[in-house]
Amino acid sequence: MKLVQSFLVIIAVVVFSGCLKTRSEVSPTEQSYIARKKQQQESQRIDSTSTEVITDPQETIRALNGRIEVLENQVNILQAQKENSLAATAADAQKIATLQEALARMETQIQKLETEKQLAKTSDENLKQNELVNTPSIKGKRTSYDIAEELFGKKEWKRAILSYQKFAEEFPKSKLVPDAKYKTGVAFQELGLKDEALAFYEEVSVQYPQTLAGKKSKIRISNLNKPAGKSKKK
Repeated sequence: MKLVQSFLVIIAVVVFSGCLKTRSEVSPTEQSYIARKKQQQESQRIDSTSTEVITDPQETIRALNGRIEVLENQVNILQAQKENSLAATAADAQKIATLQEALARMETQIQKLETEKQLAKTSDENLKQNELVNTPSIKGKRTSYDIAEELFGKKEWKRAILSYQKFAEEFPKSKLVPDAKYKTGVAFQELGLKDEALAFYEEVSVQYPQTLAGKKSKIRISNLNKPAGKSKKK
């Protein structure tokens, strides 16, 4: 049995040794076949790699498309918000313009009312002055001029001065004002207050030179400016 096994081993070694060839012992045909085999294997490997390479960009493109859709949705949302904001701004501008127009109308109405008020006030003053043009009384009522005249006749100079001045303040456009101011100067002169008297005489002579009071005031001024000892006219 052992002899048989040893014999088989020897035969196998001889056969295996006979199958081993060096590169120089391989025929050109065999070398060409081996080269083609290797080329096919390499081509298959490259095709497999190319498929993998092609597969990766497609996944990348799909991922990018997904991101693009998200960005487009965000842009659409922002655009809608912008349009809403512009619409709100336009509405606010319209409201402001409406308020400005209303304010302008109110200012015009206020100005008109102020003008009417001023005209009414002026008309009232003119009416009062017209009632005092040629009469010392108003519809039978005593005025401060009437009271001053009465006090002046009684030689109550201080009270007469106050009444004349009150009348001039109440009715500055009355034709009786020059006489009231002239008699105010006379009352001051009667009280011995020369400077105060001269002030009123000069005012009447300058402001009302053509009136009787103005002419009388000039005479009073001349007499007061004369040296002492000479006569004075009242």
